[in-house]
Amino acid sequence: MGIIKILLVPLAAAFLLLITGRTRILREVLAVGLSGLFLGLSLFLYGHETSFSLKLFSFQLSFSLNPLSWFFLFMVSFFTFLTVIYSARFDYQKNNLSWFHFAFFMKVFSMAAIVLASDLLVFFIFWEIMSLFTYFLMVQKGGEKDFSAGAKYLILSLFASVVFLVVLVSLYFKAGSLNYLDVSTYLLRTNLSYTVFVFCGLVLAFLVKSASFPLHYWLPDSYSNAPTTFTAFLSALSSRMGLYGIILLIYILFSGDLSSFRLSHFVNLRYILGVIAAFTMVIPTFTALMQDDAKRLMTWHSIGQGGYMLLGIAVGTPMALAGGLFHIINYASYILLIFLGIGAVEMRSGTTNLNKLGGLIKKMPVSFLAVLFGIIGLAGIPPMNGFVSKWLLYKSTIAAGFPFLALAAFLGTIGTILSVYKFIHNIFLGQLDGSYQKVKEVPFLMQLPMYVLMVMVWALGIFPSLALEPISRIQMFFGREPLSFSTSGVALSAGHLNMLTINFVMGAMLVLAAAVFLIGHRRIIVSQYNNYAAGHFLDEKTKYNYNYHFYPTLQRFIDSCNKEFINRGVDSIARGARQVSWFLRRIYGGNLNYYAWGITAAFLIIMGSLWFY
Repeated sequence: MGIIKILLVPLAAAFLLLITGRTRILREVLAVGLSGLFLGLSLFLYGHETSFSLKLFSFQLSFSLNPLSWFFLFMVSFFTFLTVIYSARFDYQKNNLSWFHFAFFMKVFSMAAIVLASDLLVFFIFWEIMSLFTYFLMVQKGGEKDFSAGAKYLILSLFASVVFLVVLVSLYFKAGSLNYLDVSTYLLRTNLSYTVFVFCGLVLAFLVKSASFPLHYWLPDSYSNAPTTFTAFLSALSSRMGLYGIILLIYILFSGDLSSFRLSHFVNLRYILGVIAAFTMVIPTFTALMQDDAKRLMTWHSIGQGGYMLLGIAVGTPMALAGGLFHIINYASYILLIFLGIGAVEMRSGTTNLNKLGGLIKKMPVSFLAVLFGIIGLAGIPPMNGFVSKWLLYKSTIAAGFPFLALAAFLGTIGTILSVYKFIHNIFLGQLDGSYQKVKEVPFLMQLPMYVLMVMVWALGIFPSLALEPISRIQMFFGREPLSFSTSGVALSAGHLNMLTINFVMGAMLVLAAAVFLIGHRRIIVSQYNNYAAGHFLDEKTKYNYNYHFYPTLQRFIDSCNKEFINRGVDSIARGARQVSWFLRRIYGGNLNYYAWGITAAFLIIMGSLWFY
């Protein structure tokens, strides 16, 4: 019954908000209240394992709650709750809020159903529902760019769905069931060629949804053109559903045994995923350096960070798997925090263009702190949570004998540090433009989720056990040895990491630096233009803002490597689809002559086929 209740809450929220969405106060109360109930039920179910099934025609639709599904269910409910609180003020001027909230909660409902599914048919049904409502939310603004980006997403989602469906039908006729346990039992005893076919088909579909290299080009346009609150939610959770599918595929359907499935003496399925993870960590991260829009820059990081998660999942040792799962929740917390900061800046300044911003630190100090905490976590720098999960991944890949994968992870971190420095500098540092003199901080209701996420990002950095405890339950559910951890880090037997000590040392250094600053020479406060930088005196025309052509040499190198073959291919398919649609629209235009010719042609084709058959 717990599964039914928790699924009914977002479903009820969707339809109630569709009916009552025109009344602002009622809409906000219902949205916040029902998303809070959704979170409360998720927390209540921690540690429980239950199942539920119903029969649809000849199919048994099954749901179950286990440590893995709870982990993702908590993330969906928690970050939904924070997004709803934030958007209560951010989105109040929109005219289509009823439809927006309906589509949003239908997406949340489908995501919850995906992680609670225990057979592939249920998974596929709600996977398609999630994709459909994701598209509707992407095109909320209604602009030409939004529909173009949405079409790109829809085409690749359709491709993934077709591949998924082909594997699904094949498995049903081969295994006789789509239940996870039945499919797993069948795959362990069938021949290698069919096993590789199933793995490649499903992992291809999941890699599209997770936007892993080289199937990632749909994400930056689709996410950056969406409303900012939804971009935050998409980046934090939506593409992580693809990673959930990969975890399900490897550790439940294949029982975590990928090394035995060899394509040659030197290559197995684990190596292939590791290489994909390496490219995903590096290439999109350095592409982010070249972006001049805050949202677009961070959407590229959404792709790159997925590579770290995939790395831990692919390597599969206790430390690597713990690091990959830990990075999923860490990433969701700090990327949502960063996007909420971006949304605050966009609401007050009217832009996310990095070339038009700067100097907002004094006007929007809470948003600055939110972005600062977020980018420290994103870059994997102590004392925030991103450092812990990246430390686990570095150490585990080297210990497992994959030094080049560890090098790729380190290169990704270098690229992240370079781009987040540009990001925060061009929004909050430098000179304040005269047009932003009257800018002020966003309302407290929008600040509240930022405060919660700042605490979360720091708390998971100081006390990693808060996340490692449920992660250890997942590892035991997979039948694997859990990572040995302590309250403030990793136990000595696993490599010893004490985040309390690191926080104490960093705190002492900050106190020392503050003491030196306060007892030093008197400081003189001057005008923002009574200064100089890089040998130039500053004025209103020459500002301390060097984001233009920030990394020109590196950009030339990346441009030479990044030909966007897939992007051009998808655009070609979209153009072809429009032409086919135009042709079909002409056929079904009510003209009887077209119908007559069509029926005649179909009859001749069928008769010809039967003749040659």
